[in-house]
Amino acid sequence: MGNYFKERLEFYFIVIVWFGMFLWFATDLNESNKQIMNSFGIYAQTTFVISILALLISDFKFMRYLKAHHNEKWVELTSVPFVAPNGGGLNSIKTLKFTYSDDDLGDVKVKEMKKASRTLIPLPFVILFTHVLVAGTLIWFKA
Repeated sequence: MGNYFKERLEFYFIVIVWFGMFLWFATDLNESNKQIMNSFGIYAQTTFVISILALLISDFKFMRYLKAHHNEKWVELTSVPFVAPNGGGLNSIKTLKFTYSDDDLGDVKVKEMKKASRTLIPLPFVILFTHVLVAGTLIWFKA
C-alpha cells in the first residue's frame, strides 16, 4: 500500500515537472509577459488542483477503511456535536490530530495510510509556495 502512494506521487511529480518544462520551452522568449503568465497560470492551477484531489482521494480511502475496519475510531473522528453525533460528519481537526499521532490502532494498513496522508497534506502548500517563486522568477527574467 505504501509503495502504491509513493509510486503515484513520483509519477505525478514527473508529469508536473515535464508539463512545466514544456510550458517553459513552448513560450518563446519574445512573447509578451501576458502570454507567459497565462501559460504559467494554467500550469499552476492544474498542479494545485491535482495535489488537492490526491489529498482528498487519499483521505476518502482512509476514512472508508476506518469505517469498515475500525468503526469506533471512525465514529470518534467523524462525530460533530449537534450535527452528526453518531459519525458521518466532517471533523478535520480530530482527523488531522489522529493522522499525526502515533496511534495506528495496531493495524499496519492504518499506519501506511496515515503515512501517505502525512505525505500529501503539505503538498498543496508546497506547490502553492513554489508557484509563487516560479511566477516571480518568470516575471523577473522574462520582463
